Amino acid sequence: MAIPTFSVSPVGSVVSPSSAAVVIVSPSSAALVVVVVVSEPPQALSAIARKLSRKKNLVVLTTDIRIAEELTSHPSARIILPGGDLDPITHSMFGPPAIGGLDQYYVSKAFIEIDGMHLKRGFTIKHPSQLDVIKKMMEISTQQYFVALPSAFNQISFSHLGNLDLATAVITHPSIPSDYKKLMFERNITLYASFTAYKQI
Repeated sequence: MAIPTFSVSPVGSVVSPSSAAVVIVSPSSAALVVVVVVSEPPQALSAIARKLSRKKNLVVLTTDIRIAEELTSHPSARIILPGGDLDPITHSMFGPPAIGGLDQYYVSKAFIEIDGMHLKRGFTIKHPSQLDVIKKMMEISTQQYFVALPSAFNQISFSHLGNLDLATAVITHPSIPSDYKKLMFERNITLYASFTAYKQI
């Protein structure tokens, strides 16, 4: 399986094709809080989680047990699972307990891997069980970073998450269609892209 590889670049910088596709912020206090949400096997977000784990005093709030497991080998990272019912397909938590658990937190950034991105239909995901959880994650975060594999563009999945204006930024590959680049520029959505972001290893 193709596994994306990422290196870290600071928020606010323009990511060139030869550089990184992951965005983080330097913590202003003891902890850096980042939300990681996935609706499918977390190809891109697993790589992002590995890079984020190198930050000191990192706190990650995630509903995905695979992301949590990915980070357990990094003792400097604190992982918070909000609880809820476990979806056996997505390996993510959902339902009222998950929503209630998330309501206890407020975080700086949400990383959301989506299955479909369409000019007219916006962002979509495959599994409806994750829809309310992702919307709650967006509600409790200051900025929303949507992570999209190149195959997600011009695709419409089963569950509608919202229009493209929901995104603070999109993390993807530079080979995406030019009309999406134009739209993101017009709507002031930051685009982070790298030729090496989806390199097969």
